[in-house]
Amino acid sequence: MRSLSCFILVTLLTTVSSSLLDKLGKAQLSELVKTEFEKKDLDDIFDKEAFDKFEELFKDNKTHEFIDNLKGLSDKAKKSLKLSTEFRQKLKPDDSKNFNKFFGFIAKFEKEYHNDTHVSESFKKFQSTLKRIEERQKESPKAKFGVNQFSDLTPEEFIAKHTGINGVEHLKQLHGNINSSKLLRSKRDTTQIPCNFDWRENNGVTPVQNQGGCGCCYAFSAVGVIESQHLIHTGQTLHLSEEQVIACTNNVSKYHNHGCNGGTAPGVLDYVIENGITLADNFKFTSGDGDHTVPACPSGKPYATKITKEEFLPSNDEDNLAKVVYEVGPIATYIDAGGIQDYKSGILDVAEPSGGWSINHGVVIVGYGEENGTKYWIFKNSWGPGWGDQGFFKVKRGVNSLDMAQFNWAAYF
Repeated sequence: MRSLSCFILVTLLTTVSSSLLDKLGKAQLSELVKTEFEKKDLDDIFDKEAFDKFEELFKDNKTHEFIDNLKGLSDKAKKSLKLSTEFRQKLKPDDSKNFNKFFGFIAKFEKEYHNDTHVSESFKKFQSTLKRIEERQKESPKAKFGVNQFSDLTPEEFIAKHTGINGVEHLKQLHGNINSSKLLRSKRDTTQIPCNFDWRENNGVTPVQNQGGCGCCYAFSAVGVIESQHLIHTGQTLHLSEEQVIACTNNVSKYHNHGCNGGTAPGVLDYVIENGITLADNFKFTSGDGDHTVPACPSGKPYATKITKEEFLPSNDEDNLAKVVYEVGPIATYIDAGGIQDYKSGILDVAEPSGGWSINHGVVIVGYGEENGTKYWIFKNSWGPGWGDQGFFKVKRGVNSLDMAQFNWAAYF
């Protein structure tokens, strides 16, 4: 996603002025900008006053020509940039700095806007995001928040498009019906596990994937745990087919899953216990694209691995959870994702909303630790490695942050 940023952002954030645009040939300019961009981090750029240099390009009325000559950028993204430059002329001077950030946002994430109205609405949402980032930074100073691929979405749109947990009431009932003696409890004392443990450093975590705009986090959470079990016990890294478990549990009553409209991780785990799971190369993930149509369940696909059982963990027992993570491996869990929309790095400490937590997203717990007296959990997400801290995030431990201590499942190879 750096292609456009490599050309526009650095051109405007270094000493490349409008007069220099006239003196340099297009090939020279492209090489200069690409070289300079590699020295910079976009998140730092967003915080610098150097964005004022954006004005030079706009004043020179050469934006369309400049955009046309950008390499490695889709025509749809170029159209979005052109629409945005036209929209900029209607803005009040006070909004221009935020617009310059918005222009850079379109650049980095190759956003596609269809008309002036779409640009205008997205810019308003982007402005709201910038204000929210400031507020969250004050509330949770040990974390870092910033612009990411979700910055032109309202919180409601973000949850609707990029999470996907349904059936929480069913799970509450299920937990209530399980004999407490059958819940997974570690027999270790807390003093018998290390203070810090990260499965990423112990050959137990596979690469971060991206669910796109499909509400199927439940599948990525469960498959992530299955991949970890296979890796821990065989040393073999597999990318298993999320699409298979989405398709084959879709609207099947015993699994409680509904394709891109949400589902449950234990439904996926149960399916894989019964049927196994094939490689992603045999049944690629396509539900995150286009209209998010879920394909039919395939037949005859060779399975690459299976799990033997899955177990629930007791709710609201984070000490036990840490012991199970250490003993068994990464754990599938649910959270309220509202607080992580703008997350970049660090330890998140989110206050419970006035209306209470609202579980809506499935992720994987891959470790835990302590830093400067603050205990934390490490989570693997399914929004791609470009989100958060290379696709991972940390949350304060011991306070049921994001309601993460309610529903947790272990899988066994």
